[in-house]
Amino acid sequence: MVKFSQLLDKATSESLLEPDLALNLEIVDAIRGGDVTGKEAVRLIRKRMLNSNPNISLRTLIVLEMVVKNCSSPVQSEIATQAAMNDMKRLIQNGTTPVKQKALELIQTWGHAFQKEPSYRVVPYTYNELRMEHEFPAFHPESDAMFVADKAPEWAEGDTCHRCRVGFSLTVRRHHCRACGQIFCHQCSSKTRSLPKLGIEKEVRVCDHCYDSESGAKDTASGAAGGDVDVLVKQAISNADISPEEEVRRALERDASLASATPAPRPAASGPSASDHEQQLKEEEELQLALAISMSEQESAKKSISSAHTVPLPADTQPSSSLYDHSVAEAPEQVDPMAQYIASASREQEVRPQKKQQQQQRRQQQEQQQ
Repeated sequence: MVKFSQLLDKATSESLLEPDLALNLEIVDAIRGGDVTGKEAVRLIRKRMLNSNPNISLRTLIVLEMVVKNCSSPVQSEIATQAAMNDMKRLIQNGTTPVKQKALELIQTWGHAFQKEPSYRVVPYTYNELRMEHEFPAFHPESDAMFVADKAPEWAEGDTCHRCRVGFSLTVRRHHCRACGQIFCHQCSSKTRSLPKLGIEKEVRVCDHCYDSESGAKDTASGAAGGDVDVLVKQAISNADISPEEEVRRALERDASLASATPAPRPAASGPSASDHEQQLKEEEELQLALAISMSEQESAKKSISSAHTVPLPADTQPSSSLYDHSVAEAPEQVDPMAQYIASASREQEVRPQKKQQQQQRRQQQEQQQ
């Protein structure tokens, strides 16, 4: 009892700049753990909230709010009394503005939450009575979610951890999971999370099993596959100690390896196609034509050079009779390279079908041999 009173004084100290959530949860744990009865806890809280210091009154109202939300009927039945409602009225009439607003907020929340509970009807009556005299703050429907949510489980008792079976001692303290109510050591209940289904908005202590169960339910609801999550977690752990440049380089190497693993398309046929063969013949013809033109140009150049170096005849040399009788001597017949190429090209056109047929026969023989 003395320990609870000291804890309450510490959690509602006037030196606190803001509410201490850890101390408030210790008060809740003390009530739920049976260290103090709900009746005695509410009596001490009511006495503390009527303190003349407005800071102490405001901190005590915040503690009362958490206790009523999380300690269920042992505390709620003590609040739903005419004496407790009269203390709230005194705070509303004589308290400062912050204290008055907080008291009105609590009365409004409790009035909506307990309106269907016949044994708590004094709270809705007080709320309706104060509505005629005072202006209440805007009501948020989610504020009474703590009272309509599933009830928190009763706390189990034991001398060993429910999971690892280690015995409790002065060095190994016992802790309760707010989700399942079982008793655990610190190592098996070191995680925290909010429990909306139980009306607990703040993050509170839960065991490893309840934490993993809640996390798995959220992953399933979001459509995340368990295997994919494990792969992503392992990849994130492996990349935690590398630089961004190294991570980019690894990603590029992974993409290159995937691209090289893609099989290349196989050729349609093992040998050259008919279109490739025709293209080859066309290129040979163009090469032969270029060679023939080059040879013709060289021949013309030789003729011009020989005519430029012709030696003139002596003066006493008598001209031949051909110069006087105007008869034209027949020049020796010369072969035109262009005409020669055209003739050879014509012969090539004639024998080409035969060559093609011979090549096809050779390919067929090779395929048969293979």
